[in-house]
Amino acid sequence: MLSALGLVLNCVTLRNSFYIDRALNHLRAGGYPLLDDDVARLSPFVRKHINVTGT
Repeated sequence: MLSALGLVLNCVTLRNSFYIDRALNHLRAGGYPLLDDDVARLSPFVRKHINVTGT
């Protein structure tokens, strides 16, 4: 069970990292000022958008 949960966590982290990177690149391309300190505080471990109850 733990290995399955680890796999899910790795997949969620990879997905979040990918979309955070895309969002930051989109903002930079639009000229939005991004501070390095703010970007450093972003975390790919956010999970509120993941539905784990199956509903």
